Amino acid sequence: MASHKNQHFVPKVHLKPFNTDLDGRAVSIFNIKSRRLIHDAPIKHQCAKNYFYGKDGKLEKLLAEIEGHYANAVRAIQSRTINGENLIWLKFFMALQYARTEVAAQQIKEFFEKSSEITYRGNSIPESERPALDQQQIVLQSLGQIKAIRPYLEDLEFCVFENRTNTPYVTSDNPLINTNRYYCQKLGETSWGSMSAGALFILPLGPRLLACLFDPGVYAVRSGSGYAEVKKENDVIAFNEMQYLNAASNIYFSNPADGEQIAKQFEAVRTKRPTELVSLTEYLAIELPDGTERLVRAIPGMDEEGFDSKYVMYRVPRPIPPRWPSVLPFCIKPVAYSNGSLGGHVRHEKWMRGVKPP
Repeated sequence: MASHKNQHFVPKVHLKPFNTDLDGRAVSIFNIKSRRLIHDAPIKHQCAKNYFYGKDGKLEKLLAEIEGHYANAVRAIQSRTINGENLIWLKFFMALQYARTEVAAQQIKEFFEKSSEITYRGNSIPESERPALDQQQIVLQSLGQIKAIRPYLEDLEFCVFENRTNTPYVTSDNPLINTNRYYCQKLGETSWGSMSAGALFILPLGPRLLACLFDPGVYAVRSGSGYAEVKKENDVIAFNEMQYLNAASNIYFSNPADGEQIAKQFEAVRTKRPTELVSLTEYLAIELPDGTERLVRAIPGMDEEGFDSKYVMYRVPRPIPPRWPSVLPFCIKPVAYSNGSLGGHVRHEKWMRGVKPP
């Protein structure tokens, strides 16, 4: 049996810097569904589910070790003594946090359900005979994303944005932000991946510190020794709006006095939150004499006779922030590579040829 039934998908070590008391045991909450402010909520009960990682405790123990390294990295950032090892563990934690939340698991579940619906459409197979995933299998598949994501964090540069304003950073129950200003503003696209040009991975570390991995070929971040000051309140709000759009159920913050303002800021961007976690688009293909294929987007009720194959495009709808922090400006000449394929614009030319990072 697991040593602890209550297992966290956002660890307590991440939430503690946002505590409302000196003991680091409580936090303030804005609940999205009820629009309710809750103060002095015990951190030990936040972002947790019974046996989320299973009952044998092995995975929970491994995650606890990684969280310890993350805590060391945060302390090093606070004291400006961060080294290469700290950065390795921080990047590992960021990849982990992207894949371990309840939202990430729900995305895997929805993908499986929607793709199964497409696969078995029109087939008289009893529901009981169709494959199904249990909760632990879903979580393990979600965590499997780490292997795909982590190598594509290595070429990104690291910066800590130090908050010098009166408005603190907030966090959430889905705190790792994977966004892309380049895709949104320069390309007008709403779907990207970890290898995309303009990639941004953002994680608040506390009310005054925020970690950012960014594409140096696209963004001209002005930092000294990996630190950059944020002096404009609107920049802090822009970072916080990313949390409002990305959160599942709760926004977490430190000072109870900030609650009403946070509620107003959330309401201002509420309609920009994604309405679905996973989007699947079906295409039917006709093979041409030269060996290539012509794709036709499938529509409900369409006669599929005469087509040679079917493809399903998987997409995670991304929230588009209403504003971007001025501390993440574009380079004069952003660098990106594309061959016109569905891979989009990537950071390195060799990635278009299928060469993966080591």
